[in-house]
Order: sequence, then C-alpha cells, then structure tokens
Amino acid sequence: MQSCNTSTIYGYKFNDTNSNKTKDTGEVGLSNWTINLKGYNTCTRTLVSTTIKTNATGYFTFKYVNSGTYVISEDFVLDWLPTTDAAYTLRIPSNSVSIRKDFGNKKII
Repeated sequence: MQSCNTSTIYGYKFNDTNSNKTKDTGEVGLSNWTINLKGYNTCTRTLVSTTIKTNATGYFTFKYVNSGTYVISEDFVLDWLPTTDAAYTLRIPSNSVSIRKDFGNKKII
C-alpha cells in the first residue's frame, strides 16, 4: 500500500546580493513572499494548488506532501530579479523525503 502525507518541501527565499545562487552568510531572508506548490497527487489522484508566505527569515515549508509530480515556484515582485531558478519540478516518491529548494533574488538598482 502506498504511503500518503509523508514528505516535506522547504527552503529559503533570500536576497542574493552577490548573485551566486547560494544563500551565503550575511544574505538575509526575504519575508512575506509568495511560494506556490502545484501538481498532481498520485496518492489521492487529485490536483494540488496551494500557496504560502515566507516567514521573517525567508523560510517556507510545505508539510505532509503526498507522492506525485509538483512544481514549486515563486511569485515575481517588481524591482527584483531571480538569481536561481524561479520554478522547480519535483517528483515526490511514496517513501518519506525532505527536499530543500531555495529561491534567490537580487534587487534591481
């Protein structure tokens, strides 16, 4: 029998001041940014579409994610450019996993 609600997708939305696609020491998290999770849940055979906001440190988490194929993405904000991928396609297996995906952005001067 296939397990449901076993995985977590998490990460940070951060100000990538040096544009190296990595959250370095001193690069602050960006709070109150929208992160989207859309896809197909193979456990319940339903479509998924949900959004959350990053917390004060730029952290976000989607808990209890069922197996399936999902796209996690960020909403664009005026005057900011992504330095990392703006979306990731994830295949979540039926066994429990924890997947980190970060979103870096840099302010346009």
